[in-house]
Amino acid sequence: TPQMQKVLNPASDFRRRLVVPEAQKVFQLENKSRLWIVGTMNPSVYGGVYALNEDLKSRFRMIPISYPKRLAEVEILNEILSGSGVEKTTLTKLVLLAHETRQGAIEYPLSTRDLEQIASDSILLGLQQALWISTGKFEGDDIIAYKKRVESIFEEVRFDFDARDDFDELS
Repeated sequence: TPQMQKVLNPASDFRRRLVVPEAQKVFQLENKSRLWIVGTMNPSVYGGVYALNEDLKSRFRMIPISYPKRLAEVEILNEILSGSGVEKTTLTKLVLLAHETRQGAIEYPLSTRDLEQIASDSILLGLQQALWISTGKFEGDDIIAYKKRVESIFEEVRFDFDARDDFDELS
């Protein structure tokens, strides 16, 4: 919150201290000490996220961090899903699919978490159904665009573009 952002100001400027009135404590840096504060946040357009105020921005170096490189993301997924039976070629295709959703033509970019969900669902339900379930993350014309991208990457997956009720296939 903006109020919590203000709490960091004195720790990150010439005062070099943090006052916690609720605990009746003052935390002070020693004269020669250095403090490195690392924080992460989603862009302010995300729900439940506050924009950084100007005074806090002026005290920090801001480094934008994007999604992992493709090979690194495959390795992350491979580690998370080790022993699950998901083939590395499937993970590579999922990462390619995610990369394509991150180019801006589709509103929702698939995250590494989304890819782990799809891979996990594919173990239980099969790849076709797992990828169909993932279409629920998209809206409007993006659903059709996403399904077409899925079909071009995963040759074995086909969607019925006329049927809006592919879920019947799961039962």
